[in-house]
Amino acid sequence: MKLSPILCFTKSRETVHMLFQLVHAAELIRTDAAARGININRVKCVVNYDAPQYIRTYIHRFGRTARAGKTGLAFTFLFGVQVKLLG
Repeated sequence: MKLSPILCFTKSRETVHMLFQLVHAAELIRTDAAARGININRVKCVVNYDAPQYIRTYIHRFGRTARAGKTGLAFTFLFGVQVKLLG
């Protein structure tokens, strides 16, 4: 598995994004802050390791997949209180 670290510094973020696109890495792990302002084509799946606090954040995260009439997958891991809140 190829992983590309992205730091929250603009120059580094842009550099890693460019490298990610060039090497066609399969996975990219990012925080919400690191994901802002970056558009990656061909996203087939988004995995949340935590549930976002706001529905607009949830929609924004999963909006990275299934663009332009394409299908995509989205998963969210829920823990403890998060499961109870949805129950």
